[in-house]
Amino acid sequence: MKLPDEIQKMFQEFEQDNRQRILDAAKADPKKHKLTTVMGKASTSYTFYEGGKNKRGDKIYFCVADYVNVAGYVLTWRQVYYKKPRKGVTMQRDQWAARISKGAAVKLAQARAAKCKVRYA
Repeated sequence: MKLPDEIQKMFQEFEQDNRQRILDAAKADPKKHKLTTVMGKASTSYTFYEGGKNKRGDKIYFCVADYVNVAGYVLTWRQVYYKKPRKGVTMQRDQWAARISKGAAVKLAQARAAKCKVRYA
């Protein structure tokens, strides 16, 4: 079902206003908003490092954003793909962290992946 054009436009305006509010807040206090997932005009692509599988058979990855967010930080997180969906959810992102430099973020993700591989080996 397609929504009427007026309602689609209204939702787009809400989304743009929200993104602008987050952007303004991040520029005013970058440290407070370092974990924001708003990437501005940059791409939302990321690199991942495989952490192996846990005892349930879920695949675990540790990810690094390829670009900085609007607060100027590089984000890292854990991404778990469930072998069996849980309450309809097939994937979860957690363990968010922010680093000033891309190199530090990559080292963090690689270290987490290596520790995970050892833990579930």
